[in-house]
Amino acid sequence: MIISGISIYSVNEANDQRTNEEVIEAGTPRGVKKVQDAGVFAITTVWSIIAYIWLYIVLIDSIVKPYEAYLTLSFFFFLIIMAYIADCLRRRTIKSREDAKYGHGENHEQAADANKRPNNIIDKKPLDFYNVLLPQESGQKPKDEAEEKLSNEMKEFLLVEFGTTKVSEVNKDDLKAKLDGPAFIERIGYRKAVAVNYKKEAIAKGQILRRENMKASVLKDENKNPKFGFSCLHYSVSEAAGALKINILNKSKQPGTVWVRTKEGDAQPDLDYKHIDQEVTFKQGQAETTVSVQIVDDDGWEPDEDFYVELYNKNTD
Repeated sequence: MIISGISIYSVNEANDQRTNEEVIEAGTPRGVKKVQDAGVFAITTVWSIIAYIWLYIVLIDSIVKPYEAYLTLSFFFFLIIMAYIADCLRRRTIKSREDAKYGHGENHEQAADANKRPNNIIDKKPLDFYNVLLPQESGQKPKDEAEEKLSNEMKEFLLVEFGTTKVSEVNKDDLKAKLDGPAFIERIGYRKAVAVNYKKEAIAKGQILRRENMKASVLKDENKNPKFGFSCLHYSVSEAAGALKINILNKSKQPGTVWVRTKEGDAQPDLDYKHIDQEVTFKQGQAETTVSVQIVDDDGWEPDEDFYVELYNKNTD
């Protein structure tokens, strides 16, 4: 209760960073902090008072009896269960308010199935969502009415497709899939098939990162080319790294030729990396070689982006 009191008291009009829309929605003037989750707050407050009363009852005779100890422990689980129920009810309430605010309500599923989008969203990419909505989530106001209208349409799209208006809570690949359609969904299926799963980390500007996330050894033999292949299925590289070196295997160690090329994903050639389409020649006994893809470093912030590299036979492609 003391911590809650200090937290509420410390907010004043000077450091209140809410937008005008958030102030109106909260119904409190600037400088006044509102307890957003009143249900959980009330439960924890009441149980804090009960805890002190129970402590007095238990220690009044200076002896802690076994049943008192067990009952004290059970109070903890009662508190957790009640707080969890209150939190679930609050989420339902928030969702109902957002449905009402954005005009979906009972037609939410129908709108999602119909894949209806505002006109301004049709040609947008995930990066556009990040550039418009992330600054607003950090407290910045829309620059003008056009940006405010666009941000509202983006929030409406996110609410219909993902049940939230915050782009920071949406997986980039899932957003890309919704915007681009079935072709990207197929690529996501491939990435899941080869179990591309790694912990993302914050990369500072200028930090050099080169990492192999998934070796090709995870693939079954029937899914591998008997002659040529990659040693790694998925790399991570920062812009500051300058280039990505990709290892190509000659499994038979016999003389041979294969072609390698990049294919764009949400990362774009020339803007994010330099496209390659080149011949790779192996000599007798040579087991592997490397090709290099130049990574473009710019000053703008971007979310994680993907491009693809493939081996092919130029005579049959």
